[in-house]
Amino acid sequence: MEPINALILNCTLKPSPQPSNTQALLDKAVAEFGRLGVTTEVVRVVDYDVKPGTSSDEGDGDQWPLIFEKVRRCDILVLAAPIWVGRLASTGQR
Repeated sequence: MEPINALILNCTLKPSPQPSNTQALLDKAVAEFGRLGVTTEVVRVVDYDVKPGTSSDEGDGDQWPLIFEKVRRCDILVLAAPIWVGRLASTGQR
């Protein structure tokens, strides 16, 4: 059986290495995935220069294509984002 790969996009507003409640929750998910034999990678989106827009590459230094390639290769995608005043954090919207 082929290994299963999970990608978690951590859309916290706090750049690394700042502590993040979203990351604390994700650490539990990563541990559970590991128990199930799932290989997991967590990408903290705010650490990348992701340009706003509607295409898969907004050019001029947009780092979304680096993340998008990981999305294309994964078997499981988890989008984790804080909710502020009933709205998804801006990093998750991008």
